[in-house]
Amino acid sequence: MNYHLVIDHRFVNGFISVAEAVSAGKNTYIFFFEKPAKNITHTNINAVYAQPGTKEFEEVMSSIKTSDRFFIHWFHDAVHHALRRLP
Repeated sequence: MNYHLVIDHRFVNGFISVAEAVSAGKNTYIFFFEKPAKNITHTNINAVYAQPGTKEFEEVMSSIKTSDRFFIHWFHDAVHHALRRLP
């Protein structure tokens, strides 16, 4: 599985379109913001709204395996400690 940590920004829609064209169904998008999205319009994707420190963020981070890929499309100090725990 490919995990993508993203924010609600206008470039993300285009990126999701490309990522799904290249590896459809093999991506999980970790939305680092609260609902509702202002710029992301994709609805048929595997996505979780999860901010660091929340139960949702901890759950998605604990589901990542050594064989998975984790892409950081937006970095913030708040995720630094969580990233250090990745396998």
